[in-house]
Amino acid sequence: MPHTPQHCAAIIAGDRPATRTAARKSGRIGAVALAWAGIALMLLAAGALAPDTETVVPVEPCDAGLRRCTAELPQGGRIELDLTPLPVAASRPLHLRIGVSGTPPDGVEAVLTGVGMNMGENRIVLTRTAARVFEGDTNLAVCVTARMTWQARVRVRYGGKIVAVAFRFGTGPA
Repeated sequence: MPHTPQHCAAIIAGDRPATRTAARKSGRIGAVALAWAGIALMLLAAGALAPDTETVVPVEPCDAGLRRCTAELPQGGRIELDLTPLPVAASRPLHLRIGVSGTPPDGVEAVLTGVGMNMGENRIVLTRTAARVFEGDTNLAVCVTARMTWQARVRVRYGGKIVAVAFRFGTGPA
């Protein structure tokens, strides 16, 4: 295509066919992004993307590493934690069994953490084995100290709400 004075003036002004195409594409991408942002805001307003709310339930002192521990749930019913084998020991397979009475939950997970020493977070999504029973297996990390206190934060999910109970237990010699 020969360069005419009009063509050169258009190029200098930035009015080339490639520039017009890029501007149209950019406008379409912006419109699509704006539409998705609008949809996300509507879902957030409707509660579909709202973060889960968590209620923490106080629990009576109980060493779950020695026996079954229970806690009353705020909506009625109770949660029971069984750890096996007892006594609990580090670097040995650990089986968790959570029983929930009252309203059947949608799911249960346990988050095991060291108390007083950062041992990382050991998250176990438990499998439903009966209507109100959830089970799973894990191992505890080995601690350099002889005795270690652990916390099992049991999180019971009811729709978008979570009820959390923190049970404590020890490993190593008493």
